[in-house]
Order: sequence, then structure tokens, then C-alpha cells
Amino acid sequence: MKSDLAIVILAAGRGTRMRSSTPKVLHNIAGLPMVAHVLRGAQLLKPCKTIVVFRDVRVEQYIRNTFPDVLTVAQSDALYGTGFGVFSAIPWIRSESYGNTYPNTRHESHAEYELDACDLDTCNPASDRLNDQESLKGGRHIHTKSGDVTNNKPFPSRVLILYADVPLVPFQLLEELVRKPLKQAVGAIVTTHLDNPKGYGRVMRDNLGSIAKIIEDSNILPEQSINEVNTGVGIFDTEYLQDALNKLLKCHIAHSPNQDCVTNQDCVTNQDCVTNQDCVTNQDCVPAAHTEAHVLSPKVIVTEQIHKKAESEHQHAGQWMCRQDTVGAQNTKEEMRLTDIVEYFYNNGLRVNSITTSDSELLLGVNNRVQLAKTEKILNDQIIKRWQLYGVTIKSPETTWIDSTVQLSEDVLILPGCILSGRTRIEEGAVIGPFATISDSFIGKNTIVKRAEIIDARIEEGAVIGPFAFIRPGTVIGKDSKVGTFVEIKQSNIGPESKVPHLSYIGDANIGSHVNIGAGNIFANYDGKLKHETCIDDGVKTGAGNVFVAPVKVGRGAYTGAGSVIRDDIEEGALSLTELKQKTIPKWAENRGDG
Repeated sequence: MKSDLAIVILAAGRGTRMRSSTPKVLHNIAGLPMVAHVLRGAQLLKPCKTIVVFRDVRVEQYIRNTFPDVLTVAQSDALYGTGFGVFSAIPWIRSESYGNTYPNTRHESHAEYELDACDLDTCNPASDRLNDQESLKGGRHIHTKSGDVTNNKPFPSRVLILYADVPLVPFQLLEELVRKPLKQAVGAIVTTHLDNPKGYGRVMRDNLGSIAKIIEDSNILPEQSINEVNTGVGIFDTEYLQDALNKLLKCHIAHSPNQDCVTNQDCVTNQDCVTNQDCVTNQDCVPAAHTEAHVLSPKVIVTEQIHKKAESEHQHAGQWMCRQDTVGAQNTKEEMRLTDIVEYFYNNGLRVNSITTSDSELLLGVNNRVQLAKTEKILNDQIIKRWQLYGVTIKSPETTWIDSTVQLSEDVLILPGCILSGRTRIEEGAVIGPFATISDSFIGKNTIVKRAEIIDARIEEGAVIGPFAFIRPGTVIGKDSKVGTFVEIKQSNIGPESKVPHLSYIGDANIGSHVNIGAGNIFANYDGKLKHETCIDDGVKTGAGNVFVAPVKVGRGAYTGAGSVIRDDIEEGALSLTELKQKTIPKWAENRGDG
């Protein structure tokens, strides 16, 4: 059975507190951008559609390259707030596009387009929808800017809303939220309790315990000691969500920034925005038709068609219901906040359920580098615990860092001070550390890697690396081989049972099996313009202090003398050395007066 769940991930935040040129949601945590962690969790829920709302094109590019089945929708720079973010995704929840393999799946969400698609011509007024329960059961057609039309076809009945900067939401919690029936509610949100809730929206409940509204932190009064906070994670009925967002957008457009939709409730009794201004002294609820100053927020761009539509709808009673629909009344910022729909639902007699979790540290967002580090530490602890339970010995969890993309086998031993990152895979019986750094590499069975750095390389079974070895990209170390102290190897193949024990640089080389490279050998592979290859055949023994000037080839079983500079090829089984006659001067020290 096809899932009826759509997932919207909000990734359009500016992230100014990160103080970074990189979009906040692309900052890495345990080897992956934050948004990738959220998407991986979302995919486990097997939704029929996943939509990411982005602002920075780099976010879109990453998602297109990494998660091609995910739909990306652009939120305009002119539109602020989580409400606009979700509103941008609504047409594509209802459309027939399923991922970036479809044409026209990157969509600009300018206000003139969004309203035309979702509100002005094709959707009934929100108040009418809420009073007509039967009309909510079926689909309805929408028009999109790209011409995509869905005519009374089924569409996802539920929308799960996640945030790209909240990467640690437990899958079990999401599964509970998705599987738990809404029953008589129109949605459910996840809440948690904090000893210090400053900076987070508070959940206000009525005397019966029902959620009445979410109050912005800046609007909390001193006497309101509320420590239950909204995590931002929630699931809503698609139809009710769209209707609430339509209403929220109308209020946002019809009133200037920092104005309440209604503040004097005594004079408003289930009516349109008040036309008798005598009873509203601060002009809060003046409709768009009454004053040009209240037509547009500076942050919202709308077309003349929208103005006319808003004025026309204002003339019909029962469509704005500012008293009951008090959306945005606590919004002190020039933005459209998704959380305002909770109060909207409550004031219209609709319930929003909640799931309260004690895992508060897993549900708090990342807004700065301090929170980024804290979040990564939490995730790293989870990763280490998982591998320990799987059969990996980690001697010092507090000094070990393992990316979420790393794969380990049973009976791997990780000693203190190790960093394992990227697509690293370590096989059974390997001993890693102390103080080893391995990224994007394969480490075979029973391998030993100590005090070494390995990048994008392959180490075969039984090899010994280090201490203080540097294995660079493109290198393959063969079975039972040894790379010793202060050895650097780059873009080279070292054959089985060969040894590079001491103080050497090997670059762009093919070294056969059973080869012994003497101490202090240098493979001079660069002529100032190009890199050249050195080939050392099986069984070769090189003397200490050799320099191989590439391109050069040494035949099977050949020897080179200590201190030799090898510029020409050496035939099989030969001895090659640079012959310099040794000169000795007697009594040299005495003659120069050394005493």
C-alpha cells in the first residue's frame, strides 16, 4: 500500500549566527551535512514524497546530487518565516512530481505564484473549509506555475514537518508520531521540557490540558513560568494545514509589520476584519481595502490581482473571522511563523495533540558553533555506543571520533586518540591506534595501524602501518606488507610481503612482492612539470639512501648499492650502484687543530 505521508524539511534558514559562508544546514556532523542526517531519517519512514524547502542554491545542488528522489523547492528571499517555508511546499505536496528526476522540480516560491497556486482562484476560503467537514475528505484541483494540474486525485493526507538544523531527532520518535492516529485532532507536535527554556517557543495549554498556542520567547511575560517548549517537529492533516496557512497568509498580507491581527477582541464577534473603526483604537484590524498603508508588508511581494482578491473577499462576512483566527497576534517579527497555526486551530475548535519526550538534547536546533560541537559530540557518543554493542572494542570513547558513514566489523580494536571518517571500512581483527587518523579507506583483516594517517587508500589483510606513517590517496598496501616509521607513500602500489621500513618517500610507484626498500630511499617522481612512474619488480632489494629518478624500472631480483642514484633501468638480477671512489685524508683533525 502506498504511503499517504509527505515530508517537508525546512532548510531555508539564513544561519547568520553560524558566521560562515557555508549554508548552516551543510555544516558537517559526523561526516555528513546536517540536512543529510534529517533526510536519512525521513527516508526510513518511506514517505510517498519528500520536499526540501531551501534558499541557498548550494543546498539544492547537494540534495540533487545526493538524494535525487527528493523534491527541492526554493523559498524566495522576500519571504520570511517557517510558515512561508511550508506554504511554499504545499503545491508540490499536491502535485504529481516525485523527485528531481521530474522536469520543473525546482520551484521559485514568490508570493504572487504561491497565492495564485493555492488560494485565490482554486481554494475555498479557509473559514468555509473548516465549517464544511465533508469537503475535507476528497482532493481538489490546484494550478501551478509550471502547468502541473491534479484534478481530484488522491494526494498525501498527512504532512510531517522537520527542520534541517535539527539533525538528531530519534527515528523511534518519528515513527511513533507517524503511526499514532490523529483521531479527532488535525495534527500533533513534539514537545519537551527544559530547565532553561529561554530562546524557545513555549507551549501554552488551557485548563483541560489542550494546546492553545505556542508563544514566542520574546512575548513570554515574567509571571509565565512555562518550561514546555515546541521542538518544531509536527505532523498535520494536509487539508487543514493548507487552510490554516491560507488564512495565516491573508492576515500577514492585510496588516503591516508588527501589527496584531486583532488586539481589541471585545468589539469583534465572529466578524470580518472590523469596518467600524470606532471600536478599534489602534487600527490593528483595518482590512487591506481601508488603507494603502496596510496593504503590503515590506517583506511580502504580491500582485495587483492579490490586492483585488483580498478586497473582494473582505466584503463577504465570515471569511476572515479575525477574532477566532487570531493568527500572528504574538508575532513581533516581520515573518510568517508556522507555529501560529496552532492558535488558529484552537480558536476554531480544532485540537492539536502532542507527544512529549524527555530526550530534549536530541531535539534542539543548531544555530551556532557551540551548538554544532555539542550536537556532534552527542551523535559521536551514540555512534560509539552502537559499535561497542556490535562487538567493537573502543578503549577510550572520550578521545575517539567515528563518522556515521564508517563501517566496522566485529573484534576491531580501537585504541585512544583515533579519528575514523568518511567511507572508511575496517575489517575483523584490525588494531587501530593509538592516535591514528583514517579517512575514506579500506583496512583489511588483522591489520595494525599505529600513529599513522591514511587517506583514500587500501590496506590489505595483515599489513602493518606506522608508527608515524603517512599513506596518501591512491595507495594500495598489499597483504602482509610493512610501512614503517616516517614513511610517506602517495599514489603507489606496494605488493604483498614487501617492506618500506624507514624514512622514505614513495611516489607514483609500482612495487612488486617481497621487495625490501632500504632506509632513506627517495622516489624522485617530479621533473618540475610532470609526474613519472618508478617500477620495482618482485624480489628487489634496494640499499640505504637510494634516489630513483623517474621514469625508471628495476628488474626482478635486482640489487642497488647504498647511496646510489638510479637514473637508468636495471636488468633482472643485476647489481647497480653509483661508484664514487672514497678518499681518506690522514690526520685531518690534527692538522686543523681540533686538539
